[in-house]
Amino acid sequence: MNKLLALYRQRCKPYLPQSRWLRYPLLIIVAVYLWGWLQRIPLTGEIKTVNALTSSMKTHCIGRHFIDVPKVAIADYPEYTFKIDWATIETLRAGVTPEEYEKHITAFEQALLNTKLIYEPKPPLLLKSERLSAHTHFTHAYESDSSRVHKKLTVHTLVGDRLVMLSVITGDSQYDEARASLLQVAQNLMPMPDNIADIPPGFCAGHVLVKNIPNARERAYVVFGWSKPYDDVLFEVTIENGGSTSEGSLLQRISFGKAMLERMLPQHSVLRSGNKDAGKIDGEEWLSKAKLKNTQLRFLWETSHKNLSSQTPEIRLELNAGLQDASGRYPEKPGFSDNEAIGIWDAMINSLRVRPNAF
Repeated sequence: MNKLLALYRQRCKPYLPQSRWLRYPLLIIVAVYLWGWLQRIPLTGEIKTVNALTSSMKTHCIGRHFIDVPKVAIADYPEYTFKIDWATIETLRAGVTPEEYEKHITAFEQALLNTKLIYEPKPPLLLKSERLSAHTHFTHAYESDSSRVHKKLTVHTLVGDRLVMLSVITGDSQYDEARASLLQVAQNLMPMPDNIADIPPGFCAGHVLVKNIPNARERAYVVFGWSKPYDDVLFEVTIENGGSTSEGSLLQRISFGKAMLERMLPQHSVLRSGNKDAGKIDGEEWLSKAKLKNTQLRFLWETSHKNLSSQTPEIRLELNAGLQDASGRYPEKPGFSDNEAIGIWDAMINSLRVRPNAF
């Protein structure tokens, strides 16, 4: 300690203001700055956590891309996760036998027959049922018991042992186009290979693959829920090449709403922001921390390009930590420290790449 004091008197004190009323505030400012800088240096325990999670990553095929995610994160395929043109693709179950498929179709159609439109003369919802092949059925029905205008077109098909449902909600004027789109996707479905190295060209849609359909609009959305002790964390991946792109870049939109954000979240800080390539894909990121009901982290990354195609889709990655659990309770703090979250985030987004043999 004496040596440190001597060093301070020799090297620092001569350059400080002689008045203690000026010197002490300056020292406090320097100390606060150094403390903030030291907070960004990962501790040994944080490095171990990051290494433990990122040394055991699983590769996921989403659309036409690969991304590696820690094995404690489980991919969830919510409704309307995958879409090709008109068709929403949903794998209902795996391990389905032909007999179980027939039972499912019977129950599905019977439910539509038993449900009546609430308007007179109260017809059943089912308008048409058609067997297209041994294990492919098409149904045309009212969307719900209170909808006379919107209809739901559905194709159920057995892809290997996966029971897959394709659906679209549309009006009568678009019936032919919507039906043709459903049938085209159904004809191009195949089971997803167990080994990702064996995936042929096409669009990964969860448990099935859609073989190449020229000029198709494609959308994939996958949520990864993390297991304990990181069950306050969600990681989301969105990849799409159709529809309207976001207005401006990620950082431009955040800059536009910065003043409002600071008023709404006074205890808000930016951990990192700027240009950030994900693998070889150019993009921008914004990593933030805010105090709401608890401390929460929100990390965002988006592609920079706006000329969308199958080869260059719009990609959005988002990590949230400090979310409420299944019982509705918020953790006091996120399962990750700031440095742990940044280390895991970097490992995931740096693994993003176009799948070999994707096209």
